[in-house]
Amino acid sequence: MLKAWDWRAISSKEREYWLTPSKDVFEFALHLNRHRQRRVYDLGCGIGRNFLFLVETGFDVSGSDYSLDAVNEVNRRLEHMKYPRRVKHESMVEISEPDESYDAVIAYNVVYHSTVADMKKALNHVYRILKHEGSLLITFQSKRSPSYRKDEETEPGTIVRRDGPEVGIPHHFVDRQEIVELLSGYRIMELSHVEHEYDELKCKGCHFVVTALKI
Repeated sequence: MLKAWDWRAISSKEREYWLTPSKDVFEFALHLNRHRQRRVYDLGCGIGRNFLFLVETGFDVSGSDYSLDAVNEVNRRLEHMKYPRRVKHESMVEISEPDESYDAVIAYNVVYHSTVADMKKALNHVYRILKHEGSLLITFQSKRSPSYRKDEETEPGTIVRRDGPEVGIPHHFVDRQEIVELLSGYRIMELSHVEHEYDELKCKGCHFVVTALKI
């Protein structure tokens, strides 16, 4: 059921948002500097909001996305920056990077775009490519989100978007206990539940933001 985002369907205003680095990644970059971790993998990098920020900040960054349009756009931007074309066209359940090859992985607004089975496959790959004590920044959609409707589930915790750029894309929603189970191979350093309102306060979403170390 994996499906790529249709980046051509978003407005110029939305595109501006998706080119702005997340404040969580700013904080994660400080964490990486403290731990002297430089080699980062950006899973589901989209059109480069966090990837390009990390490159500009001096990190050694590679990544992937399931949208070929996004991959081509980021690689064009990297070429303009005279940085190697480091983004592959891959799904999150088919990461081809070698075992224990990265100091850190960012999976920001990515792994929950799937069924729970595919999310677990993606997380297995993330764990595999991280070095021992490597750092993970990951987000999950919360069951407290207004967009989670139990009567629309296609499986427990999963619904499929019916409109917008994510039409046809499954979304899996979790609670705190499920996160602890999914990240059982990590030491969770910080777990935050974030409620945010956007689109001139017309919309609201709820996410978990997690920073963890592989054990």
